[in-house]
Amino acid sequence: FFIGDVPRIGKSRQVIDAACTLYEAKEIDFILIVGPVAARGVWGDSVLGQIKKYSWIPSRVFQFHAKSKNLWEF
Repeated sequence: FFIGDVPRIGKSRQVIDAACTLYEAKEIDFILIVGPVAARGVWGDSVLGQIKKYSWIPSRVFQFHAKSKNLWEF
């Protein structure tokens, strides 16, 4: 589905919470996030990124444009 809220309203948190909840319920195995280049740091940063900040399940982050596909995991 698509979340089209205005910037700074909490879309990233909504997606991460939904993904963690669905993963715990064994309804999904992974989530694919497609976004503009400017959003890479928002999602993928291993220190300040939204996934690192809000996820409560073990995560592995890939960015398919990068030479090293597996960027980080926890």
